[in-house]
Amino acid sequence: MSTRPEPSDNDETSAASKPPPSTPPQLASCGARHLVVTLAFATSCCLSGVVFGWPALAVALKREGAFSSKCADDDDECKSQEVALARVFTIGVLCMFGARLPVGLALDRLGARVTVVITLLGAAVGALLFADDHYAVGFALITGCANGVHVGSMHLAQLFPGKEGSVTTIFNGAHQMGSLVFLA
Repeated sequence: MSTRPEPSDNDETSAASKPPPSTPPQLASCGARHLVVTLAFATSCCLSGVVFGWPALAVALKREGAFSSKCADDDDECKSQEVALARVFTIGVLCMFGARLPVGLALDRLGARVTVVITLLGAAVGALLFADDHYAVGFALITGCANGVHVGSMHLAQLFPGKEGSVTTIFNGAHQMGSLVFLA
């Protein structure tokens, strides 16, 4: 004897009136997904890990005469210049790591797209300040905002179901490749 109840006419009509199960949203076309990830990868390569390329940038800044006003004319090894450049690097590293919590909060409250746009604008302002000899403030903005670009792009791994780990690893590699920016 079966303990299953027999379906009644009411069960069939109630099942028919239920909406169909939701279908997963259509994935973007293969070309669009690859284009978006490639652009995010290139942006992350150029911005997110630049703090790690500081030694090459410091050499270039010395060549350009950054903080040379702190040196005497006959001083080849200017310690004041070295200290000023080291201070810029220290501020940049502190901002890179210190910005992680605000970036995480922004991602939670504003979403990835808005966070990435805001941090890209902040990095652009930082680059302008850096170019105008405001090295510490500019580098702080660049390195602090770089987190928003890097972490905000991680969700793009979801565009490739089953390969999320590989895409995330690619973005982590892009972060490390940022150290090569100043070698070019």
